[in-house]
Amino acid sequence: MSTQVKGGLPVYIGRVPLLYAVGAGGLQTLINEYSMQFDGVDDYIDTGGTSTVTDTSISFWVKGPLSGSLGYIVGSDYVGLYSKFGKTAPANPDIYMHHPTPGWVSIVSDVFDDTWHHIVVTLDSTIGEIKSYKDGVPNTTVTVAALIGLPANITTIGSYTGGGSQWLEGMLDEVAVFDYVLTEPQALDIYSATDTGKTADLSTLATPPLVWYRMGD
Repeated sequence: MSTQVKGGLPVYIGRVPLLYAVGAGGLQTLINEYSMQFDGVDDYIDTGGTSTVTDTSISFWVKGPLSGSLGYIVGSDYVGLYSKFGKTAPANPDIYMHHPTPGWVSIVSDVFDDTWHHIVVTLDSTIGEIKSYKDGVPNTTVTVAALIGLPANITTIGSYTGGGSQWLEGMLDEVAVFDYVLTEPQALDIYSATDTGKTADLSTLATPPLVWYRMGD
């Protein structure tokens, strides 16, 4: 699976989780300053597709300005059906999700405030439910019958599908896509791993993510 960065080269600016290494003076504190900054003009990542899955979860860290332009965190497609979620307008702090039916749905509140937030969004196609968690806490639950049976295939990060427009202005880190619905304890575990200055090692989960983009690490 290939990953390509389009447009200008994203700048790596991190949320500074602490790492440690043994150096000449003993245990040394290192600063992990890696994430990807998208300029809102033409930066995006072409994932090459994450394969088609029905039940889906996506986990990521995001930091963006309230005043930033319309832009999408991920774009996906499945046999001509396009969906996306991200910021819909300047001065709107929420993350919205769009499917051909029912259209726009607010799924995470108060995200774009120039602060790092950890977000998990789950899509349960069996019951037609979108659920979100912000910083380990349940945020929004939406029941959408049209989601039933609608798979997802993440094709871009930082823009709408195809990267043709609607560029994200902000920073992303640790973007992971799962082919199952994460539970509330799992969402909290991923978020809480950073409380002690480390990024959750998603590869150690009982069922690791389908794909995991470290975004510069």
